[in-house]
Amino acid sequence: MKTTASFDFLESLIVLSCLVGFGYTLYSFLTFAASQLDFMQIIFAVFIWVIAWQIIGAVLFFAYRLGSGRLFSKANK
Repeated sequence: MKTTASFDFLESLIVLSCLVGFGYTLYSFLTFAASQLDFMQIIFAVFIWVIAWQIIGAVLFFAYRLGSGRLFSKANK
């Protein structure tokens, strides 16, 4: 019997992989490039990375929901 939980295993993996990807890219950027940037450039880069990883996560989440048929199911309404 399928549960009606809001997140299942694959959705959780998508969210986790986006968080790990965001953390890794941010860490690598700050450790290797921070010495040549000023404060405003670092803040702007962090903001852009947040937006980029939110878009990546949303696209993966939407593609999974669309592919699994759960996007337009009556259980989600």
